[in-house]
Amino acid sequence: MLIIDDNQDAADSLAELLRLSGHDVDVAYNGMCALARVRARTPEVVLCGLGLPELTGYDFAKAVRRELARTIRLVAISGYAQPEDIQRSLEAGFDAHVAKPAEPADIERWLSQALPARTEPCNISNYDAAQRERSGVRERLDDQRF
Repeated sequence: MLIIDDNQDAADSLAELLRLSGHDVDVAYNGMCALARVRARTPEVVLCGLGLPELTGYDFAKAVRRELARTIRLVAISGYAQPEDIQRSLEAGFDAHVAKPAEPADIERWLSQALPARTEPCNISNYDAAQRERSGVRERLDDQRF
């Protein structure tokens, strides 16, 4: 999975939550870097901001669709959430559009539908305290919104 967001704190926090749920997660902070990573290692899912520097999320999605067809599930995660923004993201090639701040439960729900069945359920909000302590993640992430 690849998370793309120019807000480094939001991207890193979401990545950590998803890693604690058992996902293999990579992070990019701009569209050009993200496109290079996708070309090098094709993820199953990309969670992508739209207002990225260098290459917008819309242009990133168009490039991925041109080069890799529909093999990657693309999800726009953006503060741009008016009906016309959602339509524009779908037209660019995104499979779904999630408005910021996105609840971890909403992301979990979408991932459970988008990814192949897992042997363990993906549950960001209920990971155990020992896992949190080992990873150094603070309690504040439990209620963090992205």
